[in-house]
Formats: sequence, C-alpha cells, structure tokens
Amino acid sequence: MLKDIKEFKVEGVGIATVQEWDEIFGEIVYNVYLINQNKSALEGVLVLSKGFGIIEGEERKTSLLRHFLDTVEAESFSKIEPINHELFVLNNQYQLTYFLEGKMYEKTYVFESNTIHPDNYKQVPFLKKPGILII
Repeated sequence: MLKDIKEFKVEGVGIATVQEWDEIFGEIVYNVYLINQNKSALEGVLVLSKGFGIIEGEERKTSLLRHFLDTVEAESFSKIEPINHELFVLNNQYQLTYFLEGKMYEKTYVFESNTIHPDNYKQVPFLKKPGILII
C-alpha cells in the first residue's frame, strides 16, 4: 500500500536560522523561518521541530514542538519559532509537510550540531539577514 503513495520532490522551499537584533531586549536573538521561493502559496503548512544529540557524553533531546503556519504566500517567508543559541550544539531537525497545487509534500531539514555559527552565515533571501538556509 505505501508503495502506491507518490512522493513529490520539494523544490524552492527551505528552512533558515537567522540572527536578528531584538529591539525590546537589546540583544542578538535567533529565529527559524520557512522560506517559500515558489510562485505559488504553500497551504496547510505543518512543521515539527526537535533537537537531539550528545552533550558531554550524555544523550540529550528537546521536546517535540508542532507549528501550524496555515498558508505561506508565494515568494515570502513565515517565522516558525525562536531558537536559543545554547541549542546549537544539538542537531536541530525540522520536519515540514504542506500542500502545493493540491499535492502533499514532505521534507526533513537538519541543522547538524555546531553548524549554526557566524562563520557559516550568508545573506538569507527574502529576509536579507545573516543566517543559514537549507533548501
């Protein structure tokens, strides 16, 4: 039965971790965004996020969080969640599911441990801020 389900390749959709200045707290914060580079809106967008890995020889994991973004317009972005910089030592996984033109798409994005670092930052499209984008 599962072999009968057609999988569609995700294109033009990514997850970005972005460094931003928070005016309220007067400090640098980090946020995770969904970037839609497609010419069509994404609908029924659901993102599951979790962190996992080993710290000082001990296995650690965060809670599984669910984010329903509903619709992400064409060529735009939507904030998923803030992320604490202390979690950068973990693998941070985002499992994305959405509908595009009546078809369901799914993809898992992983920021591997210690890769969210200023040495790896580039300008993130649409946000025009430093960060890391996984397409």
